Amino acid sequence: MYGPDPGELQEILQEAVHASETLLDRLQIFCERGNAEAVNAAHELKGMSKTIGAEELGALTEQAEELAQLGSWMELAELMEDLREAHERFAEAASNLRE
Repeated sequence: MYGPDPGELQEILQEAVHASETLLDRLQIFCERGNAEAVNAAHELKGMSKTIGAEELGALTEQAEELAQLGSWMELAELMEDLREAHERFAEAASNLRE
């Protein structure tokens, strides 16, 4: 079977958890400021989430990107809680792979 060994996979997932948390923080800040850079942060987070297989987070981030493109800051602020919860589930799943 080809692919990274389990240790490498765990390292990749942990890096993705950390990087996605950083992007979520940036998205939150941009949202609070009504800054159009939220579109870029959401786009980057969406791509990373879907690439790593965090489908729920990717789907929610796709919604966030659309809301940011529309400048719908209130709706995006409401979605941030769902994004954080999805990220928590992703981080927990990544952590459980270690065990």
